[in-house]
Amino acid sequence: MRLKIIVLFVIICGGTYALTKSLSIAAGVAILLYVADSLLAVWADRKNREYFSGDKATTNKSADDTEGSNNNNDNGETDRTV
Repeated sequence: MRLKIIVLFVIICGGTYALTKSLSIAAGVAILLYVADSLLAVWADRKNREYFSGDKATTNKSADDTEGSNNNNDNGETDRTV
């Protein structure tokens, strides 16, 4: 799989160089491709861990908890008015 990505990078960078005749632009495209690949790999790994192992990368709090609202008291009543 990794070989396919390297071949694709070479084709894209070679095509960029052929179109622009600029080594710096081709190098910039290579760097952008590498960064995008790294970010997508990290994102996919996190999603796979969440899905398959039930691990949460971040804790999901409800809107009331993040806003600091005391929505429910001990009696189950709310402090919001309509």
